[in-house]
Amino acid sequence: MHSVARWSVLLAVVLSPWLFGSTEPWAWLLMCLLISFGAAAWLIGVFQDGTLHRVTAVAAVAGSVVLAYVVLQSLPLPPAVARGANRISAETQAAGYHALDEIRASTGLEDAIPAAPPTPSLSVSRAGTVRALYLLIAYLLTFLILVDSIADREDAEVLAWTVASVGFIMALFAIVQDFSGTRLIYWFHRPRLGGTIFGPYTNRNHFAAWMNLCIGVALALLLSSSRYALTPQALPWRERMALLSSRRVNGVILLSYAVVVMASAVFVSLSRGGIASLVAAAGLLSAAVGGRTARVRKRIWMTLFTLWVLAMVAWLGWQPVFERLGSLSILAADPLHDTRWRMTAAVLRMWASAPFFGYGFGAFQHAFPLFQKPVLQFGRFVHGHNDYAQLLAEGGLFGLAAFGFVFALFGMALWRGYRKSSRESQLFVIGLMVGIVSIVLHSAVDFSLRRPANALLLIFMAALALAVTRRNDKAQDYTYNSRTSPRVRAAALLGLAGLALLTLMQTRELRGELAFARFIQWQQIASGGASTNILIEAAGLGSEEADCMIRGRLMNPDAQMDVVVGTLKNVGRLDIPPDLRIRLAAQAEQAALLSAAAAPTDYEYWLWLSRALRVNGHHEAEELAIAQTAKLAPPGTRME
Repeated sequence: MHSVARWSVLLAVVLSPWLFGSTEPWAWLLMCLLISFGAAAWLIGVFQDGTLHRVTAVAAVAGSVVLAYVVLQSLPLPPAVARGANRISAETQAAGYHALDEIRASTGLEDAIPAAPPTPSLSVSRAGTVRALYLLIAYLLTFLILVDSIADREDAEVLAWTVASVGFIMALFAIVQDFSGTRLIYWFHRPRLGGTIFGPYTNRNHFAAWMNLCIGVALALLLSSSRYALTPQALPWRERMALLSSRRVNGVILLSYAVVVMASAVFVSLSRGGIASLVAAAGLLSAAVGGRTARVRKRIWMTLFTLWVLAMVAWLGWQPVFERLGSLSILAADPLHDTRWRMTAAVLRMWASAPFFGYGFGAFQHAFPLFQKPVLQFGRFVHGHNDYAQLLAEGGLFGLAAFGFVFALFGMALWRGYRKSSRESQLFVIGLMVGIVSIVLHSAVDFSLRRPANALLLIFMAALALAVTRRNDKAQDYTYNSRTSPRVRAAALLGLAGLALLTLMQTRELRGELAFARFIQWQQIASGGASTNILIEAAGLGSEEADCMIRGRLMNPDAQMDVVVGTLKNVGRLDIPPDLRIRLAAQAEQAALLSAAAAPTDYEYWLWLSRALRVNGHHEAEELAIAQTAKLAPPGTRME
């Protein structure tokens, strides 16, 4: 069962980037369900064996601290407590829920949508925080399964070879797709919200971050496999020639080529943050390995790799890369006027307004407009372009402390095992650290870890590093004996019960997200200048999908708002039959109410609710929605 669990998690890790980085909710919900399947197999194995590694148990407890804090953010609290923790959040939620109750009463939709919660929560969007909880549970389960089921370094290397191979294939695919000149992912998919696509990602920075992690995995294999090349002792030339026919040396050659191709893909992606973080992490690798390697030999290896990568980039096309890197001089001349730094400053102002508890994990986009100054009013910001600032804004100091507690335990366990490890295991960990350090640096100027595929690969690498070093401390490996085995089995049963409930909730959400994906397809057909008959059929089928989302109470206010936008567009088409237009108008109103209820601090949802109410002739309720929009919108926002 442990093998089934391990390979299920690995499948999720290697499949997630191909699903557009698992950015879309339907993609990461699929990954969550796949990880849950692996977790069920793992818990069954734990129940059968009655054993659990000590490190796994400690990691489960530490991870549960973070999960408990996220759950706390989503719970209704007494008004006085919520106001003391975050006055802005509590007051805006209370005003929003009061307005929603009045709108429900005036429109006669009391039964069509759920009643507003009686009291506010720490999070400005319970729905967004619950979805963040889904992802955090998936990450924790991935870590626990891998740490508990990897038996030795050979197991870790098999998993690492799989990921490195997928990274090499993706690098080749991304380069070919880019050179083909297409602006479509896989030559057929046009991202709904646009973006600077590269590979299967809608954002080249996120592709570069994922590829840097893959480079770390490949380097871990390369360094641990090529120990003979990193030691000062020289072999006789006959033995060196004989080694060229060995499987190990062939693997080193393949890994070297894979690293060069993947690094070239990072450069070709033109991601400045990705390139800079890779170079910085590689420099740290050089310093780390340098203490164990002859200086001359180290310089030769690093110089050869650098020249190989530069030659590859020059062959693929050096001019765009150098022009892109040249723009860094403009940024360095006036860094405070860069959008990223302005965004970071705004996010820190947001955190300063609620320094202890934040605005709720997964709720950033619904709270940030309250702090969005005119200089940043050129779009909707879903993330903060700085993962650390956003962590503070969403979780506050208590959230930072919870994550810091987990990272501190991980670092101590890794260091303790690293010191006792063999030289090969240490080199394996150093290689992994190149990828980990690169994304740690990159996250200061981007939000790559907000992409589930990237976060999942980072968790995979952290688990690999800990599992490889932990196997050297057998005395502390297990936490079971004749007395504790029943406790382990009871914990496994409790985990299976919780996993079953979680799977039911995520399956329901996935059904709604798939309905939304189909709605978007029908809406694109309806907007594509099709004939009247096709337009009517597409609008009708899209209405059925929207009805599925509304009845299922999909916890995705952005999707509900897109339904409002699409259905209102169809309501204005005179070639659609009146009865269908009336039904579409009613659906737009219900979807708009659901989106405003899911995130009552987001002015865009109130704006679209006012438009839906106007179409349905509910003018008194429309005035209430407009008043809420005016209270929540950033200064200077145009309300047409």
